[in-house]
Amino acid sequence: MIPALLCNLSHIHDFATFILQQNKGTFLFKGPWLSGMNFLAISDSMNVHYVLSKNFPNYPKGPEFREIFEPLGDGIFNSDSDSWSIQRRIFHSLLVKNKRFDLAVEITLRQKILNGLFPLLENVSQVDMQDVFQRFTFDNICRLVLGFDPNSLSIEFPEIAYQKAFDDIEEIIIYRHALPASIWKLQRWLQIGNEKKFKKSWKIFDVFGAMYYKKRESKMEEIWGKDCLEFKPERWISEGGRIKHVPSYKFVAFNAGPRSCIGKELAFLQMKAIAASVIWNYSLQVVENHSVSPNVSILLYTKRGLRLGF
Repeated sequence: MIPALLCNLSHIHDFATFILQQNKGTFLFKGPWLSGMNFLAISDSMNVHYVLSKNFPNYPKGPEFREIFEPLGDGIFNSDSDSWSIQRRIFHSLLVKNKRFDLAVEITLRQKILNGLFPLLENVSQVDMQDVFQRFTFDNICRLVLGFDPNSLSIEFPEIAYQKAFDDIEEIIIYRHALPASIWKLQRWLQIGNEKKFKKSWKIFDVFGAMYYKKRESKMEEIWGKDCLEFKPERWISEGGRIKHVPSYKFVAFNAGPRSCIGKELAFLQMKAIAASVIWNYSLQVVENHSVSPNVSILLYTKRGLRLGF
């Protein structure tokens, strides 16, 4: 199975979807002997609900997950049990139904749209909207969490070293998942390949953090029907024009169960503010012959961005 996985790594999302469809939503992946890479892949919504919600305590992330995602340390994304519960309560009190934080988010979004997004869109005929949205989000998070604005969203499109370092770390983490631990650990010890790049990127991001602190289910026919690959926004809208509620375990963009993303509402608020501002003021279309396909990363980016013309 490992050779097939490595051969299809460049389009891993489609490959995983195909394998799960061929095996009715449940697939036992067996890696090489002594590789420690045996794992169970599931896509059936009821099984996902069981793992992420109904029997959540029985499925901790564990030490192997923390080792692969080592840049996240012992933070909320990597922790289990009491450590996770304590951090979850702290973040919940800061981000959910906190009027002061909500006001800060509203002010930050408005200022970034008016002073960053609009001036940029007024001065280009084509733009990579994925890059624009990443810069927009990066600036907002830095301003809300760290109290400064790196101004990566500007007409000059400056290259921000720590932003690129973060993107590289995300990509390399996927390769850690696809390789036996013994191989990527050997690469780390020898400082070769992706692990050499990983260490360099981690160092850049650490310096950035210290400096500024100081101052898959979406493609399954069985779940969504035969038109699951079509772009149909109306599938999320009721006949009365309201948003349809879909259980999170059927579309795990923000995780599900007790580990549901605390920042989900913040993400929706930002998405709606940008969508309303851009669609109201501009007419956009995808540049002709521009290919859109998912990148290999722990976040769902497109390989060549999303180039739009005005």
